[in-house]
Amino acid sequence: MLILTRERHEILILTLPNGDQIGIAPVEFRPEKVKLAIQAPDYVSVNRAEVQSIIDRESGAPAEYSMEPGKPLKRLLPVVAGDLEQQRQKRAAVLGRKEGEA
Repeated sequence: MLILTRERHEILILTLPNGDQIGIAPVEFRPEKVKLAIQAPDYVSVNRAEVQSIIDRESGAPAEYSMEPGKPLKRLLPVVAGDLEQQRQKRAAVLGRKEGEA
């Protein structure tokens, strides 16, 4: 596990194997919370772990998410491109809205 210190608006860049990038930056700090801005390609699903666990459970996939050293964060990015639309539909259904609605 990599642990970094960032100040407001200092961007962390994740580069995917295909060269696409994901940007993450803290934008607001509160005593018990940090608000993050995340910019990712459209094909990358970005969910809170508790929402992703529901999506995984409904699809029959293992829902193991841990930030403990030695326990990798599983299923962080979709592996099969053909599965992306199905994942978007499941996410929208779990969140109770149609994709694209605010």
